[in-house]
Amino acid sequence: MAISVTRLLRSKGHTIPLHKSVQTSYVVASGGYDGGAIQTFQFTGVFINFDNKEVDGATVLVTDKKLLIDADSLSAIPAVGDIVQGSLVNGQIKGGSKIMSVREIAPRGSVVAYTCQVR
Repeated sequence: MAISVTRLLRSKGHTIPLHKSVQTSYVVASGGYDGGAIQTFQFTGVFINFDNKEVDGATVLVTDKKLLIDADSLSAIPAVGDIVQGSLVNGQIKGGSKIMSVREIAPRGSVVAYTCQVR
C-alpha cells in the first residue's frame, strides 16, 4: 500500500497549504489561551473521494474528501482542526477545508504518508 500511495502522490500530488493555529500561552485565571498565531506549511498532497462503503452519513459525509499527504514534504504533523487550502488574510483563514481525522500510513514503523478526512 505504501508504494501505491507514494506513486499516487508523486504523479498526481500538488502543493497545498496547511494552516495550524498555535496557542502562545495558557492563562490560569481564565482557563484558556492568550494570543496565538497561525502558522502555514506547504506540503504535497492529493484529494480523493471516499469509497461509497466508507460514507456512513454521520462520521463520514458524502461531501467529505480524503486527503493523502506526503510525510516527507511536510515539516509539521497534520492534526484535527487544521485547515487545508484556504488563504491567510489579515491573520484570519478564509475558505479551505477542516481536518476531521488523521491516520498515519506507516509500514514498518516509518511514516510515509498521512490520510486525512477533510470537510
